[in-house]
Amino acid sequence: MPQCELPDIELHDDLARVIEHWRVLFAEKGRVPLIREIDLMDFYDIASRMIIADRVGEIPDESYYWRFAGSTFRDIWGMELTGKFLHETHDAETTAAAIEVYRNMADNSLPHYWVRPAGVIHEDRSYIHYERVFLPLADEARELAHFLGVYVFFRRPDDRADDDATEYVVRIKLPVGPGD
Repeated sequence: MPQCELPDIELHDDLARVIEHWRVLFAEKGRVPLIREIDLMDFYDIASRMIIADRVGEIPDESYYWRFAGSTFRDIWGMELTGKFLHETHDAETTAAAIEVYRNMADNSLPHYWVRPAGVIHEDRSYIHYERVFLPLADEARELAHFLGVYVFFRRPDDRADDDATEYVVRIKLPVGPGD
């Protein structure tokens, strides 16, 4: 998948808003924000498309736990994600890719952006794609073990499932089914 620096991407307003909030906190504190410094009520209008992942265990034997997953995730995945582990809610390819991203964020303290298929494991919903930004958050010991994500879901015309054809992005309300 092609990689770009965030300034090179025209971000959806919701993604830009959360990034700017994180950047302001980073600038004020001179460090990655602590998880307790993020108030989800600041984003109540988009909280249904937000998620918080917690690292459990030490790298490289860690797993990732969904501390919070908004209602849109439940609607798309057909199950509640909050309280489950990443490998219980996503296919193997998406799980491996996400773990690599989380490890990289923990190493470099920078946000991560991507556009990709949702990777729903329990049924064919390959038509659902998302654009998202994940932001690292620190615990009280200043270890980067929490990750805040905000998502914008969409589908591609003609049910395209390729990972990198961003010119086909069409934003629609979800959930949807093929042919909707």
